[in-house]
Amino acid sequence: MLIEEIVERMRTYRELGGFMTNYITGMVADKTRVNTVESGNNLVFWCPERFRTRCFYAGCETKGISELLIHAPEGSVLETVYREDGNNPDKKMIEEGGFELRDTSVRYSYTYHTRLGDIPEHGRRALLQKLYNPEFGEFATLDDLDELFQIHREIFNPQLDEVMTLEEWEQIIKNRECILVRVKNRIVTYYVFRIEKNKLYSHVSVNKGPANYLYNIERRIYDECWDNGIRTNYWWVSKNNKVATGRLNDDFMKAVQSASYLYNDIFIQGGKQHDKYGKV
Repeated sequence: MLIEEIVERMRTYRELGGFMTNYITGMVADKTRVNTVESGNNLVFWCPERFRTRCFYAGCETKGISELLIHAPEGSVLETVYREDGNNPDKKMIEEGGFELRDTSVRYSYTYHTRLGDIPEHGRRALLQKLYNPEFGEFATLDDLDELFQIHREIFNPQLDEVMTLEEWEQIIKNRECILVRVKNRIVTYYVFRIEKNKLYSHVSVNKGPANYLYNIERRIYDECWDNGIRTNYWWVSKNNKVATGRLNDDFMKAVQSASYLYNDIFIQGGKQHDKYGKV
């Protein structure tokens, strides 16, 4: 079934009331063919996404959706986004469909009234601030493509994290959206970001060197964005990543004008029953 047909089907479900879905318009291209199972006013569909299979549901009945989710391929990934911490309304339904919760990531979104670099750091981070070098680091080139791809694949889990293809890495480099640090001609630190109109999206940071390497290149981009009038920064991070969540300035919130948070539960199908009648 084409994804555009499924979107049309979902419009019909919405009119019935009690509609539930984890699909957001645009996640899959309109002309994409996806595998589907359906029953009554419910359907489940899945398709390849980078290095994993992504699963979606849509319908009006929790029991009906659970019974269909069981037929999703073993190892397929299902994600749901919600706003209230720890209160995913669809969690029980998804788990009854054979999926297991593997991780929860949080999107932190902050708009600042004060430049972050102007807020005094404390403890060991005070030295990072004192020794900040705004010229540290260099933008990735196409010569770095294979190395960045390989490092990223080794560090991150394709089922739980966003692992970019070679083609996506190439576009990131061409867009000058990756700044890095080399030691003895090897990449030890990199920061991938994207400027979205008036927002800075901090995509991913990796550091195998001293703390000042990452501090310098992240702050360099933050300061350049601030100088260009960008006041909002957001990023996603796993709740289990204590290193990332512990890197913020103790007085970070003193620079914040407003904040918002989103939560994303990541489930993986445990393979209770493999699908035998899904169709493309």
